[in-house]
Amino acid sequence: MITGVCISEREQSLALDIPFVSYTEGYRSMASRDSNDPSRISYLSDRYNSAIDYALKRYPDTEHLLVIDHYYLPFSKQVEFLIQDYLELDRTILGASIWYWAKRRIRPWIGYYDTLSAPEFKGKTWKRVRDLPTGVISVSAVGACWIFPRRVWERTDGFRIPSPPQAGSSRCLDTSGYRIMLDCNCRLWRTHETNPAIPNDHAVRRILNSVVHAKRKLVRVAFHR
Repeated sequence: MITGVCISEREQSLALDIPFVSYTEGYRSMASRDSNDPSRISYLSDRYNSAIDYALKRYPDTEHLLVIDHYYLPFSKQVEFLIQDYLELDRTILGASIWYWAKRRIRPWIGYYDTLSAPEFKGKTWKRVRDLPTGVISVSAVGACWIFPRRVWERTDGFRIPSPPQAGSSRCLDTSGYRIMLDCNCRLWRTHETNPAIPNDHAVRRILNSVVHAKRKLVRVAFHR
């Protein structure tokens, strides 16, 4: 049995036919979004662990855990695909792929969102959705919306804080003996509305940014001649 777990400020729901826990206890507003802030990382790790502990007590027959951040709950169809793919794999920890559109220049581009979990995607961009990776691929870690065996969390005695620090990802568990895979067919999206750090510049600003970018490219080409 797969049980879904989400930590949030308020009660959430997941439109799938699986046990689901929306854990609101212990919530407090955090001004910092800094992924290196020790107090933020410790707070989130504690909440993830408390939520899973509560879920396992409420649903003791749970064999696998779907940890999902509330931003991704509306993507129920994609999460259903993730579950189906997970059930077809053996000794695998599987995460959904998470993307965003960067609207900083005239022509926007797609970037990978969770590079803290999967730094191999840093600096990579794609022009079109059809250019994105497909299938199930091996990565260094997954997080934010992912499925893993209960025994992995239990044998680690809950999420730890790794180096570099992170909360609630596969990097925080002892995953030895398991493949860490990313489901690129299960695509979730973040936007400027859910994270203001994602660029969404107005038209004039995007034109100016494009001009500056083009000038820098010309300077680099001239310098290397």
